[in-house]
Amino acid sequence: MIRTLKHPKRLLYFLELINFIVFISLTSFAQNRYGDYSTSETIFMENFSDNNNGWITGLSADSCYKSKIEDGIFEITSVCKDTRPWYCITRTIDTDRDFEIETEILYVQGENDNSINLIWGKNDDEYRFRFGISGNGQYRIDAYNGNWTNLKEWTISDLVNKLDYNKLTARKISNKYYFFLNEHLVHTSNFYPFFGNQIGFQDNQNTTMRVNYLSVSYLKQNPNLSLSTLPQKDKAQPIELSGFCGSFGMGFIHSTGEVRELWGDGFDIDILLGYLFLPNFGFECGLNYGITTIAEEKKITVNVVDSYGNHSTRTTRGGQYCSFPVGLKYTCPISSDSDIFLTFSGGGNYHFEDEWGMDDVTDYTNRGTSGLGYYARISINWLADIGFGTNFGWGLQIKYINNHANLSDFYKNSEFNNNNLNAGDLANKSHASDGRLILLLEIGWL
Repeated sequence: MIRTLKHPKRLLYFLELINFIVFISLTSFAQNRYGDYSTSETIFMENFSDNNNGWITGLSADSCYKSKIEDGIFEITSVCKDTRPWYCITRTIDTDRDFEIETEILYVQGENDNSINLIWGKNDDEYRFRFGISGNGQYRIDAYNGNWTNLKEWTISDLVNKLDYNKLTARKISNKYYFFLNEHLVHTSNFYPFFGNQIGFQDNQNTTMRVNYLSVSYLKQNPNLSLSTLPQKDKAQPIELSGFCGSFGMGFIHSTGEVRELWGDGFDIDILLGYLFLPNFGFECGLNYGITTIAEEKKITVNVVDSYGNHSTRTTRGGQYCSFPVGLKYTCPISSDSDIFLTFSGGGNYHFEDEWGMDDVTDYTNRGTSGLGYYARISINWLADIGFGTNFGWGLQIKYINNHANLSDFYKNSEFNNNNLNAGDLANKSHASDGRLILLLEIGWL
C-alpha cells in the first residue's frame, strides 16, 4: 500500500521558504561587489606629493625604524627585531554612513612571513583594526582591543601581488564590512565600532614597505550595474571549516509512516557532533529526542485486571522517541568565501519510542517499538561573526528519518475507533515503516 502525506502543503511551504532564502542571499551577495559602489564624497585623499598632512618622517630615537616621503611614495622601514612601527593621522568618519578606506601598499624587502598593514579605528591605547598582506602571498584581517580577534585567518591567495602594489579596501555598507583585495571580495563580517579616529599603516619587523596613496570616502550605490562586468571573487581559498563541529536544534516533527496511525505531530530536540577529516567531508553522530501526541480517536487503551479481579483500563496520552543517527556529511559554501553554507548528510539510524500514561500497568510489558533505519538531512547555515570565530553559525535544517519498527507487541491490546486488531492485522503490522519529517532551527559550530 502506498501512503501519502496527510499535510503535503507543509512540505511544499517549507521548500518554497528555503528557495526564497537562498535567492535573497545570493541576490544580496551579488549587490556588494567592488563595482557596486562609488565615491559620493571624499573625506580624505593622500597621494604623498608632499607632506602637508604631517606624517612623521625621519629616523626614530632608538634608530630602529625610519620613514620618508619621496616621489609620491611613503616609505617605512624597520631595521630591528620586535619593532613594528605604525604611522597614523587623525581623521573623523561618520560611521553611520556607508564609507570605504582604501590604500595601495607594496612589500619591498625583509621578512616575508608577516604582514604589512592598513590600520584604522585606532586609539591611543593601540586598539585598532588591521588589514594586511605578506611578502609570501597571504592576507589576513584582525582587530586588537587588549586581545587579538581574527576577522579572517591567514589565507594564501593568488590575488596577492608579491612584486607589485596591492590595493586594500575596507568598505562599510549598512551594518557589514566588505573587504576587497585588488578589487576582489575576500571577506565579509559584521561592522564593529571604531576604537578611535586614527588611520594609517603598520610595518613588519626588519621589513621595508611603501604606500602609494590613502583615501577615505563616503559611498553611493551605482544604479543599473551589469554584473557581468564586475571583478570576480577570490577563487583561491574557500573558508576553512573547523575539524570538530556540532549543532543543537529544536523544531517540529511531522510523522509520515505506519506509526502515523498512532502518533501525531510533535516537538524535537536535535544534537549532532561531527569531525571533518577532509576540508569539507567528514562524519557525524547524534541524538534526536522527540515528544509527540496521540490523536484522541486513535488512542491506545489497555485492559487491566488487578489482584482483586477488578477490571479497569489505562489509556496513553502521548509518546516520546529517541533516535541515534550515525552518518557521513558534506559541508560547502554556496560560493568561494561565502558566509552561507549547505550541509548534506545521511546514514544509519537506531530508533526507539514508547507511550506515556499507562501508569503501573503490569501486563503490558512492551510499551514501545524499536528498529534500525536510515536518515537524510540538509541544512542551510549563516556564519555569525560574534567574536568567537567565523565558524559559529545558525540556520535551518530539514531531516527525514525512517525506521523498520517492530510493532507487533505495540499494537496488542490496542483499540482504534473501538475496533480491535485481529491476528492477521498484527502480522501485517509487525514490521511497519516508521517515518519522521523534522524541521529544525539550529545553532552550532560548522
